[in-house]
Amino acid sequence: MLKQILSTLTVTLIVALLTGGGVFWRAEHLVKLWAGPEAQETKSLPELRKNWVLIFSIAAVVFGLAATILYIWLAGRWAGTTALYFWLGLGLTILFSIGAGVAISVEFPVGKAGIPSIIAMNFLWGIGYGVIMPWLLR
Repeated sequence: MLKQILSTLTVTLIVALLTGGGVFWRAEHLVKLWAGPEAQETKSLPELRKNWVLIFSIAAVVFGLAATILYIWLAGRWAGTTALYFWLGLGLTILFSIGAGVAISVEFPVGKAGIPSIIAMNFLWGIGYGVIMPWLLR
């Protein structure tokens, strides 16, 4: 059990690092999507980049820890259904990635350059937390 927990925490840290790297690399496009006009005028891009990298990296760690606890609880409660979590995670990853692209393109028509970044981040989280974690905990 300890080995499984350590491996899921490793997945969480890898997803957080990749999320932070992706946000750092694509910050100029993502700022157009999320930062309000007043934030864009008062803060420089490096400052906004640092803030967004920190926010999304922390969010990835919190989400990963919550997913680990949830999967361990579900596997303990319904041990025979871990394969279902794997396929459900994969399906939801694909569905939510498509949904993120559609929703963002409708909501933020100005910042379309950030849409691939959002879809990639959603796919990264879905694969890490929805596919790899249930596979490690089976």
